[in-house]
Amino acid sequence: MVTVTGRLPLKERKRQQTSTRIVEAAVALFTERGFDATTADDIAEVAECSRSTLFRYFGNKEDILFGDVYVLLAEVREELSRAHPCPDPWRTAKDIGIGRFVQYMTGEGAIPRSCIALWFSHPALRSRYLDINHQWEGVLAEFFAVERGADPSTDLDSQVRAGVAVAAVRSVLMAYAVPGTDVQTAVAEAFALVEGGLGD
Repeated sequence: MVTVTGRLPLKERKRQQTSTRIVEAAVALFTERGFDATTADDIAEVAECSRSTLFRYFGNKEDILFGDVYVLLAEVREELSRAHPCPDPWRTAKDIGIGRFVQYMTGEGAIPRSCIALWFSHPALRSRYLDINHQWEGVLAEFFAVERGADPSTDLDSQVRAGVAVAAVRSVLMAYAVPGTDVQTAVAEAFALVEGGLGD
């Protein structure tokens, strides 16, 4: 919802500002001290908010670095379910399933690159990231399987296609953590490699 001036309501703007302060504080502290050595109280102090406010916005320390990715997954599943039937399932899955993720990484309010770099820096964060990967594969496999009239939990074709798509994005994100990498260009290059059979 936006006001007649084209701006978000004041309450929502303040909410976004608080969320941004918490994320920025967490990234700075995790980078300086490490994930384990940083407490929720430390983050709240730097973000100039209460501990209860921090946990009202984010359930735990890991959540701070991953934004609304689980909401995004639910939205992608719903959008893909409305795309049946389609003439080119791979392109549809790429345009919706991967395209929405790229938008999430690069659009307005995008998750900071500094957060992504930290995903690979600690076992708890890597575990969360891999869980997201697993769920993303499940969403895509489900879409491919429905198109094939198959069971997504056992259909090899659907599982492989979903796994390849998610693995391509995972490779992009590891590169994207390096400053200067453009995620849209990297995703296009990654899928060109996959669709070209990887070449020599």
